Amino acid sequence: VTNTDVDTTGEADTLTLQAGQVTINFNGPAAGDIALRATDVAVYKFSLSAQSNVEVRNLRFSVTTAGLAVDEGFNDMKVWDADTNTVLTSSVDITTTTASQVYTDVINLTAGKARNFKVTVDVDSDNDANDTVLVNLLAFLGNDLRNLDSNTYLTPGTDVVPNATVAGNLMTVRATSIEPSLSGTPAARTVVKGSNNVDLAGFNMRAVTGNVRINTFTVTATPTAGSHANLQADLQNVALYVGETRISDVKSFTGANASSIAFSNLSRTIPAGT
Repeated sequence: VTNTDVDTTGEADTLTLQAGQVTINFNGPAAGDIALRATDVAVYKFSLSAQSNVEVRNLRFSVTTAGLAVDEGFNDMKVWDADTNTVLTSSVDITTTTASQVYTDVINLTAGKARNFKVTVDVDSDNDANDTVLVNLLAFLGNDLRNLDSNTYLTPGTDVVPNATVAGNLMTVRATSIEPSLSGTPAARTVVKGSNNVDLAGFNMRAVTGNVRINTFTVTATPTAGSHANLQADLQNVALYVGETRISDVKSFTGANASSIAFSNLSRTIPAGT
């Protein structure tokens, strides 16, 4: 095909393939929250892929923290194989504002196969909410990577992509809690007297940083003034639902002026972050 409208470099796009003998990919996690007293929580994820069989002799990281006081820290920092969930390195406690950590545990990369890793920490029990930690993977240096097929060291400047610090994301310590909010449904409306299965109110519950189990859920009602201010008579057979599934006993307001119902023994777990 001859097309004179696309016949110069300026009229086309140029794609440059940058894969080196070793390629680094950052895999998260996104900036977010980690729980107080969390153990083995992932603060950095990455993958390494190699064209040849390669021995990783040094992994270099920088760690920046904020808010740490005496006896606080991000402890037991180590590197895992993310696919097999096995620990690959020794561990170190991070207790300062800035730290550099070099892991000298040998890790092997198989030619043509990406290997996924994660860096985890424990959040010290003395830490405070809003303490932060940021982990970066530093550039490889000479003698950090050895080609096992040719028994030669890779040159980071030409053989590793990218040949630079691969930045992570800021992770913030939060107390495990629950964030309630009003759902968009049901909207305010008029309901015909005698109706059944009426949605009275909707609530969203978000678990922050850790799993939260709800055992008791209390709802309140405010009657309007006038002849129809008797909650016991007006609102009958009240129950709690998640979607179309009833998760509580059927109850009623007790007494003409009663204003709340406590649904208990729910044992309903909300997973962290949802």
